[in-house]
Amino acid sequence: GLHLLWAKAQHPDWANWRLGVAAKVSPTNTVGLDINTAKVTAKTADQRINLTVLTSRALRKAQLISENAARGRFPDSKAIPLPEYDYEDIYRRMRIARPKLKKA
Repeated sequence: GLHLLWAKAQHPDWANWRLGVAAKVSPTNTVGLDINTAKVTAKTADQRINLTVLTSRALRKAQLISENAARGRFPDSKAIPLPEYDYEDIYRRMRIARPKLKKA
């Protein structure tokens, strides 16, 4: 989940399936998918849809765990109201904390 949140912070404008490939959410659903390819084929269309759903669920769970951890409850994925995430600020803080972090 942490890798997914970091990928989202680095690329907030990416589609969920691209984030899923970058964060390796589901290795079985990423076979044959390339982050840089814009062309959709019949085979990759279903993979993109499946990976979008899986990534969306994983991102939501990671956000819930991180928000609950900030409130002193870890690891808890209980549903709570989530704030609006400022991914640009999160990425800026990541770069300060880890200056050697490479952009994915």
